[in-house]
Amino acid sequence: MEIKKEVKKKILTIDDDPEINALIKRHVTYMGYEVKTTTDPESFLKEVEEFQPDLCLIDLDIGESQSGLILVEAILMAHHGSLPIVILSRHDDTEVISNALESGAMDYMIKPPTKERLVTLLDRYAPQKHSDKSSTPLYKVPATQARAEISYPLEWNKIDEMGLWFSSKNLISRGSIFYFKDPEFEKITGRTTPALLTVSENFLKPGATQETYRIYGTFDPSDIELQNRVRNWLIKKK
Repeated sequence: MEIKKEVKKKILTIDDDPEINALIKRHVTYMGYEVKTTTDPESFLKEVEEFQPDLCLIDLDIGESQSGLILVEAILMAHHGSLPIVILSRHDDTEVISNALESGAMDYMIKPPTKERLVTLLDRYAPQKHSDKSSTPLYKVPATQARAEISYPLEWNKIDEMGLWFSSKNLISRGSIFYFKDPEFEKITGRTTPALLTVSENFLKPGATQETYRIYGTFDPSDIELQNRVRNWLIKKK
């Protein structure tokens, strides 16, 4: 009888803090993954080709400020965006997070990483074959239907001319299109019809005691009236 050996998923991490590397390695190894860590960018890029990881965790400020983005760019060019990348950083500034995600990283995690957040990221980007339970909530959509609708609460907390920032217990994938309706938002726009938005950014909320996602939804670009009303409200608010 032939016994098939389970192939472990591989995680490659670079951080200039050996303690962070050790923390990640301890947690991730316990979860059943094969892990390699390094503090050197040159060694890291070499390991990307030789170790062939299923997921890379990259320190944003390895060596110099935001130089981790150079590593992200190098991996994206070499692997054509097929290798998932998560940025690690102590920064919780929204602009810094947005820049990291726009560089091509799939997600962003505040250091030091907790075991719970590592579980979520690994479940999402490098799930083990034996894992039948994910910490990310999923909804079943009937296979016989071409269209399905799901309703759940969103807490919006910031608005600009292009869209809205939300907090949610549920992950909404980038590119998802949804309708949003809220009494306070209706006061701003003077419209009672739901607004059509598209998710352009999503990441785990820094410092949250429970798993919470920050989600940015952009307004429908063809809805000029909505954008003008939001712009006028912002001008009056100033």
